[in-house]
Amino acid sequence: MRRVTLRNRFFRSMFIFSSILSVVFFVYFYFSVRRIFLNQLIETSKLHTVFIVNTFGPRLDEGLRGVGEVKKIRSLLYHAREEHFERIVVYNMSGEIVVDTDGGVLPEEFSPEEIRGVKYLTRFHKNTLLILQPYISSNGEHRYTFLFFIPLEYVGVWNLRFFFSLLLWFIGLIVFLFIVSEWHASMVTRPVSELSRQIEEFKKGERSEIKVSTGTEIDDFARFLSGVLTDLNFSLKELERLNRAKSDFIAVVSHELKTPLTAAKGYIDFILSGKAGKITKKIKNNLEVVGRNLSRLEDRILNILKFSRGEVVGELRFEPVSLNILVEEVLIDNRRRIEENGLKLIKILEKGLPSVYVNREKIREAVENILDNAIKFTDNGYIEVRTYQENGEIVLTVTDSGRGIPEERLESVFERFTRFDLTRSGMGLGLAIVKEIMEAHRGDVQIKSRLGEGTTVMLKFKLGTEGNHGKDTGNR
Repeated sequence: MRRVTLRNRFFRSMFIFSSILSVVFFVYFYFSVRRIFLNQLIETSKLHTVFIVNTFGPRLDEGLRGVGEVKKIRSLLYHAREEHFERIVVYNMSGEIVVDTDGGVLPEEFSPEEIRGVKYLTRFHKNTLLILQPYISSNGEHRYTFLFFIPLEYVGVWNLRFFFSLLLWFIGLIVFLFIVSEWHASMVTRPVSELSRQIEEFKKGERSEIKVSTGTEIDDFARFLSGVLTDLNFSLKELERLNRAKSDFIAVVSHELKTPLTAAKGYIDFILSGKAGKITKKIKNNLEVVGRNLSRLEDRILNILKFSRGEVVGELRFEPVSLNILVEEVLIDNRRRIEENGLKLIKILEKGLPSVYVNREKIREAVENILDNAIKFTDNGYIEVRTYQENGEIVLTVTDSGRGIPEERLESVFERFTRFDLTRSGMGLGLAIVKEIMEAHRGDVQIKSRLGEGTTVMLKFKLGTEGNHGKDTGNR
């Protein structure tokens, strides 16, 4: 997404606002001038109509006595209208046409009552101004009504010229506003741009402090920001130092732990080989369990080392694995712990599940971490382990009736070194390792929990062409 700078935002808002005001002013000014012009036209025309009415009104009274006089008045009106009017029509008080200079169809803009009335009226008909002017005789009697037709073609020409002239002024104003907005936006946002540039240089290590001089509140903000970034930079360096110290400490401790573990494994292998004497089958089985757990403990130490270096998963070799068989092996190794804690184990493993294409040791580690948490944080009740197929996925769930996790802390359960109960052993790495293992397998891990009711952890494995490697033979 393209980044929009503060300067562009300021310029855009200022230019749009100014342009809208200019458009409003343009429309208002255009129609105001047009209205003033038309009003002036009506007032000017009124002077001519009054003159004609007062001139020809008395002559109409005299001229109606003879047909020749009427024709003469019509001729005079015809010549009079050539200067200002397109047509002149005279009505008597009966609404009959006495004189019509041109003839033809008359517009129905005025009602008979208005024609017989004494009001001065104006109307627009298409491109013509109509003026209704009554003639009142010297004795106060309403004798005739004159209807004048004033063409507005030249008004339209003037209107068009005025519009284009005003449009040119408007375009010039828009260009002027564009230049002013650009200049003003540059002036206003220049301190912010300078501040942004110095921050980028600070991030690259090219500058040790941030300082701008504008004489405004931005100077105070720059000083405050410089102090914050300096403290943050110092804190980051200190954090890096502590992280290196932590990694070194973990490496030393892990090395010290591996030495006695290697020796213990050697003695167990020596006893199992029979060189130390014969052993019973029960002792042999128990020693094999101890040996496997020592091997896993050695793997855990190695994982902690990798975790401290950010190398939890590493390179993986995948193979078809029966999830049911893997779960059975983990349960056998942890059965004694479950029994010692007085917990009931519920095992629901769906038969005939397709094999999953995974790294066996890593998935076993993930299952052991989940089961270890369930045993560790369940004081009484049960642990349920279940496998099934759903929506093209193989699903493993481990549910316990333990203490549960507060809802507000569920989002952080997969973070490194997250511990909710400091009275229990552990480093807070179990679920973090599970998440990274599942991400490396392009699977998914989910957790649901309610405080005081228990927790369910769910692992989902997607089935692909490589994931279907036969069927499980059953629960073994």
